[in-house]
Amino acid sequence: SPDQRRRFRGRLKAIWDIHRYPMPPSTHQALHASIDEGSLSVVRAAFGAVRDGGIEVIADGQRRLIECDAVINATGPDRTFSTGPVGLSRLMASTGVDISAAERDGLRIDSRGAVLGTAVALQGRLWAVGSIARQASGELTTSTDIGMLALAIADDIVATRA
Repeated sequence: SPDQRRRFRGRLKAIWDIHRYPMPPSTHQALHASIDEGSLSVVRAAFGAVRDGGIEVIADGQRRLIECDAVINATGPDRTFSTGPVGLSRLMASTGVDISAAERDGLRIDSRGAVLGTAVALQGRLWAVGSIARQASGELTTSTDIGMLALAIADDIVATRA
């Protein structure tokens, strides 16, 4: 019911997000081995900016450059479109999608990943996958779900180009 969904999105969703996919022991061992050998660092900080050679972060009020090849953002999904690539908020606003509903519940997609509720000109031409997307059955967060959907999206994109 709408009331149960509202309750879940409040306190319960945070608990669910933490506990629903525990890390397998082999992944835990590999992660800690990478930390121990120095090839992986864990930094708790706010994102500053992308710079040549790495990213700038803000920790304890100080800006610092972290030299790196890759960054993993472990803060969880942000459905507000505010922390995504520059211009994503403007792009989403121009699609005709109900942004407040998407921020609250995720983008509604069909079984092939096409975003529902878009302006007529974009129907069948805008796709979504991952934590921001939701099908009738709920979130899409497992690698199997995302992989299957990614294949369907790729097929549809190729078909639109033919």
